[in-house]
Amino acid sequence: MSVVALYDGRRKKIAVTAGTYMSDVLKKACEGFGLDNIERLELRHKDKVVDLSIPFRLSGVSVNAVLEVKEGANAAQSDVRVGIQLMDGRRVQGSFRSSTRVIEILVQLGIPTDITLNFMRRDLNPHEFASVTLQQLGLLTGSAMFRVKATPPPSSASVTPVAPSPQTTSSSVNSIPSARPSNTETISPDTTTVALPRPSVEHVIAADDVDMHDATALAPPTVLSSYDALQLVRNTCFDAVSTDVVLTLMKIVCNILSKPDEPKVRSIRVANPKFHDAVGKHQGGVMFLQSLGFQQQTNEGEGSSPSHFVLPEDADTALLRRGLALLQDQADDLRLPPTSRPSVVVQAASPVEFDAYKAVITRVQAQPRGLSVTEMRLEDLKRKEEELLAMIHIPARNPRVFFPHEPTFHPKETLAAVVLHLNESLADSGRRSFSLYVTPPRQTLALDGAATLGTLYYPAAQTLDDKSNKVAKLNPAAPPHTTKAKASKPSWFKL
Repeated sequence: MSVVALYDGRRKKIAVTAGTYMSDVLKKACEGFGLDNIERLELRHKDKVVDLSIPFRLSGVSVNAVLEVKEGANAAQSDVRVGIQLMDGRRVQGSFRSSTRVIEILVQLGIPTDITLNFMRRDLNPHEFASVTLQQLGLLTGSAMFRVKATPPPSSASVTPVAPSPQTTSSSVNSIPSARPSNTETISPDTTTVALPRPSVEHVIAADDVDMHDATALAPPTVLSSYDALQLVRNTCFDAVSTDVVLTLMKIVCNILSKPDEPKVRSIRVANPKFHDAVGKHQGGVMFLQSLGFQQQTNEGEGSSPSHFVLPEDADTALLRRGLALLQDQADDLRLPPTSRPSVVVQAASPVEFDAYKAVITRVQAQPRGLSVTEMRLEDLKRKEEELLAMIHIPARNPRVFFPHEPTFHPKETLAAVVLHLNESLADSGRRSFSLYVTPPRQTLALDGAATLGTLYYPAAQTLDDKSNKVAKLNPAAPPHTTKAKASKPSWFKL
C-alpha cells in the first residue's frame, strides 16, 4: 500500500502499512522533498488536517490518496497536557509545548529516563527520547496519556525460587515485599537458585489476624483537601470525563451559594443517575464534596450504603467559595468557555412595602437650586419651537368671495349698479375698497363711469342681444364672479 504526498506541485509516493503512523508518513514526505522544518508542517486530506498520532488504518485515508504537505498555523506554539502512568498506577502530568522532547518531559516530571513508554500501542525506547518531540508523535493540542511499560526479566539465567510449605505460602507472600533477596546459593554455573527467607511465626500469626478482621473495622480513608481531590480526578480521568465532573461540581456549589436558605440544594441523592455518572463513581469527586463539608447519610433499612450527601446549615461558606475558585482554575485549564460555566445568582433586594399612611423617601439626594432637569428641557423645546415659527414666512393671500345668490343685470345697467349690489352683500367689517377687472386679457374697469354692461363688453353684449333677448345674467357664485350669458362664453370678474 502507498499514498501520494503533494508539496509545491511535486509528488512523492510513500509506502505505508496498516500500522504506519501518520507522523511517520509526514517524516518520510519531508525527507523525500528535502524539507527540514517538519515541526511547522502538517498533512491535509481533502482540505482536512490529518491526525498524526493515529495509524494509517484509523486515519480514514484511502490507499493511493493524495496528501498535501502544508505549513500549519501556529502549530508549534500550542500546549499539550501530558500524563504518564507509572507502574504502581500513579499518574503524573503537566502541560508542555508541542515542540518539547520526551526526555525533557521525563526530567521535568522526575521520572527515570531508562524506561520504555507506550503511546497508542507504540513503544518508545530510551534512545528515542532525545530525538522524538510531541509534534512528531502527532500531539499538537489536547491531552495524551503515556504508560510505563514493564521491562521483561533477563533470560540469561534461570531463577528457581524455593517454594515454602503449603501452610505458609499465602502468609509469606503477603508479609514479604517484592525485593531482591540477599541470600543466594549457586548450585551450578548455568542454574541459580534463590532461597526465599522462611517466614517467622509472628509474621504468620499477624497475617492470619488481619485476614480474620471484618472489612468494616478497617480505618476509613483519609479525607483529601479540595485541591488534592480535584488533582485525583484529573490524574485518573481523561479531559472529557474531567470536564463533566468539574461542571457538575460547579453547578452544585453555585446552587448552594445562590440559595443558601433552601434545604433542597444542600441534599444530593446518591442514586441520582446524573450525579452518579458525573461525580458519584469518581473517588476524587466524592472526596471534593466531603472537603466542602458534605456528610453521608444512610436511611434505616437500606444497609450501610449512603443514600444522601447533605451539607449542614452551619457549614462554612468560605470553603464553598474557595472550592468554587479551585473549580474555576480547573475549568481554565480544561479550556472551558466562560459561557458554559455555571455562575452564582445574586438575589435581588425585596421591594419596599407600600404604606399609604407612611412617608416613603425615594430620593435622599439634595436637589440643586433652580429649574429641574425636566423643566430645563421643556424650556429648551419651547425656545426651539419659537425659532422654527419665526423662520416660517406666510405669503400674502388674495381672498375670493362667493355670494349665495345669482343676481341678474340688464345690458343697459351700469357698473355702478353692480358695485352697489356688492356693497350691500358685504358686511360693514369686511367692506373695503376693491376694483373689478375682466380677463383674459386683464382689463381693470372704472367703477364710477357711466358705461353700461352692453357697451363695456361689446362682443358679449352683441351676442346677448342676439341670443338672450338682451338680458345679461351675473353669476357671483361661479369662481370668480362671472357674467354668464346663455350659450355664450362668460366674461370673468375677480374681486
